[in-house]
Amino acid sequence: FSFSVPPSHLSLDAPDWVGHDQQLMASCRSGPSHPKAEVRWSLTYDDGPVVTRERVTTAGLRSLQGSETVSSLTLAQAGDNHACLSLTCEAIFDNGVVLSKTHHIKILGK
Repeated sequence: FSFSVPPSHLSLDAPDWVGHDQQLMASCRSGPSHPKAEVRWSLTYDDGPVVTRERVTTAGLRSLQGSETVSSLTLAQAGDNHACLSLTCEAIFDNGVVLSKTHHIKILGK
């Protein structure tokens, strides 16, 4: 007997702005679910390019209600040539996106 329960909440914690030469850090938390959900990030500059040089670390937490997934994202530098960044965090469960949050971050220039 195995049962699956999708996550009921997703929270995304990220700044509203970051300096172009500063490190960007964000975290995303999904849960509770059984089994634990996968967290997927996507970053896109508003003028099109996708950001691919981020570092992501993920940890699973277990509680009485089920499993939580906590994912942290670090981008070494926000980047010079862009004004804004869209950060999206998705909870993937049973091969589908069940929850999604997006946050827009202003990049402050030189």
